[in-house]
Amino acid sequence: MDAGAARGNWEWLMRQRVAETIVDRTLDPTNTIALGVSAVSVFSIAFAEGWLRTCPHPLRWRFCTAYARAQLLPSIIWLTADPHDIADSWSVKSKSTEGLVRTATTATLRRRLFFLQCLRSVIFGFVGIAQILRVVDIASSSKTEYQHKVMSGKEPLMSGIQGRVVRLAGKTSDVTECSLARHGFHIVPVYENKAEDVFADYTHNGNYPVGWVVNEGLYGIQRCWEGFKPTEEWLFPVNPPANATPSQQKPRRLLIMEADCSVGEESLALGSERFHDLTLSETAQGFAMIKLLASSFLQKNAETETDALRVILMDTDAHITSGGGNSVSNRAFVEQRKDADVSLDARRPLINAIQHWVDSCEKKTGTPSQQACPPEVVFDTDNTEYFTTVKDWLSSSGCKVLDRHDASVTPDHPRLVYCNTTHETVTAASSILHAGLANPDKVGLLLDNARGVRDMKHHPELLSASYICSAAIYSDMFEEVRRLACEGRSWPEIQTLMDNKNTRVHLEL
Repeated sequence: MDAGAARGNWEWLMRQRVAETIVDRTLDPTNTIALGVSAVSVFSIAFAEGWLRTCPHPLRWRFCTAYARAQLLPSIIWLTADPHDIADSWSVKSKSTEGLVRTATTATLRRRLFFLQCLRSVIFGFVGIAQILRVVDIASSSKTEYQHKVMSGKEPLMSGIQGRVVRLAGKTSDVTECSLARHGFHIVPVYENKAEDVFADYTHNGNYPVGWVVNEGLYGIQRCWEGFKPTEEWLFPVNPPANATPSQQKPRRLLIMEADCSVGEESLALGSERFHDLTLSETAQGFAMIKLLASSFLQKNAETETDALRVILMDTDAHITSGGGNSVSNRAFVEQRKDADVSLDARRPLINAIQHWVDSCEKKTGTPSQQACPPEVVFDTDNTEYFTTVKDWLSSSGCKVLDRHDASVTPDHPRLVYCNTTHETVTAASSILHAGLANPDKVGLLLDNARGVRDMKHHPELLSASYICSAAIYSDMFEEVRRLACEGRSWPEIQTLMDNKNTRVHLEL
């Protein structure tokens, strides 16, 4: 079932969950006990009142019980059901009720009856009205409470979506937002601490849960995952290989888990550990906990085989230093501990995309590819670390990187623009073109997320500019791994293919 068809059932399921919340809160043990004690007290007082209103009679006990029941609701609004009406409407065919109810003729009896009526009305009047107001308040606030749980990432996901990918996203993840925009409810993001800004765009006003939230550093604590319930609907069918043996023809299903250990809005800060909000340790804990929660169906049997695929996006060449001072790359660390099945490099595809853009700019100028001088590109940024990173990257491929204030810079130079945030990048590129500092077809924007692509459409001067979106590049890589896995490729084969592949560049020229 696709998301559109599933949402037809989700509306009913959402109302059911809100109703269950109303019932659960209404029947809270403390309030239920208080209401029960009050009802028993009022019943007992009304029974005594009925006893005073009757004469000795074989039906006296039964009548007093009926009288006490009849006074429960009227007591809330200080009323009393007439005993004669109760006796007349009380159908007892075997015996007559004649002479059962008597009239209060003495002042003493009337005072006693008045006192009992006041007492039960005071008790049930306050308690009953308070309970009615409480139920009204619960009913009015339960929908808000439900929506708060959805936006806080603590409302269990709804069923009806076939094939779901669990994505560990840390505090922020541009590639996860890109994947959500592409695939909607087929992506289940797991964020740290809060994700209201992301959930606001995909939960349909807080009505349908789309992801989960765990506390920072607590990925391995089971209580942080209470309510997160992977189901067999989330599994992807795997096609058997073309050359599969009869034993390999057994149906396979796959639970796919992914993690974004890149640096989100700081894509050029690769290798800087201070930017990594999702660590390799947290990723390993998250994968292990998800597998534990799905353990009921992650098992082999005679008919089907179910497995889990763990994919991690990171700067594979960055290093981790141990307590003893030994250093090892992220890739080697993950492989040693077998914390993931496929590792995706976040650095090389971005370098390839930038190099591809530089080459395309050179072709536009008609400059021969075999030239005496290396190609020059202006990297327009305020961040020293970013400038150094790109300069080191492109220098290794024979490209000279210039600062925007170098004396030799002209409008004909290709200019790559990148700022601390995507919105700043778009604004800066717009200003550069307005000022005539670069030719529109020589300007490239390095964007961290797809929102920047939408922002460019509001600037007509950027229509001829190129852009490189790192989130789209990474999302393509995740999709490629999923496609290969569903084709029946082995994990080592997928790893080799992704390492050797010329990464598809998300570049608009």
